[in-house]
Amino acid sequence: MADLLGHDSLVMNAQDQCYYRRDHLSEYAAVTSIMANNLARLATDIDVWHAEEFDMFELPAEYCGSSSIMPQKRNPEPLERCRAVAGESIGWMPAALGIFKLPHTSVADPSYSVVSEGRLFDDVSVSLTSMVRLCAEALPKITIKKDRMESLARDRWNIGSRLGDIIAQRTGMPFGNSHVIVGALVKHCIELGIKPSEVTSALLDKVATKAVGFPLGFDEALVADAMDAMAFVNALQGPGSANPDVVLEAVDEAEREMQDNLAWLAASQAKADGAREKLDRAVDEIISKPSI
Repeated sequence: MADLLGHDSLVMNAQDQCYYRRDHLSEYAAVTSIMANNLARLATDIDVWHAEEFDMFELPAEYCGSSSIMPQKRNPEPLERCRAVAGESIGWMPAALGIFKLPHTSVADPSYSVVSEGRLFDDVSVSLTSMVRLCAEALPKITIKKDRMESLARDRWNIGSRLGDIIAQRTGMPFGNSHVIVGALVKHCIELGIKPSEVTSALLDKVATKAVGFPLGFDEALVADAMDAMAFVNALQGPGSANPDVVLEAVDEAEREMQDNLAWLAASQAKADGAREKLDRAVDEIISKPSI
């Protein structure tokens, strides 16, 4: 019987089969809700980076609407749609669990609710599929403004952590002390309007002497490299880092994992199709037998 229905084994407890068989609905609601919110988080990031204040991305005009009162304003509608679906998706799993927590003798059949098998799969699938298709179509067409990104990176103090590492490694001082030096340097430069790329060895020595009592004596080339945004990114080599080569390796790994998942899905579908054919043949055989 299990083989004819495409299952791996029998359900050994009737209560499990009759009353707990809707676990897949709760799981489906949870997984799709998480997926919708992950896509919405990506859409929100792109929406922020698309804004004039950052101006790192530009969505093609065909995917933007105009403001009702500001004709010059471009509204990234696919991104807004993603956030809307994600907001709706938050209720999918609580709705399912709210119905399924009822006692076994309850007459509140889930088939009358939004989490019935048909409605949950159909409604959620339509919403999530539209969301995925919007992202798949619109996101690859985004213009990524690399020069703008590099300009923003060069003018920010995110790179200060690398300078702290270099100070600790070159001098042997505890990182806590190098942390103090970098903090003092950032504060000093912000107050005087000095950009990271304008930091010199003399300025670093001045701040270090005040912070820990002695200069560092780094040459200009080392200081310039420590304060260079791209050098900072390229210096990161660990798994999960922002180094471009490491990121590409992570993308390749994700592609391999996706192919493995697609292979599993195809095998599962083939198994279900094979079971359906066996079941049909078994039914036809029973029907074809002469009745007693």
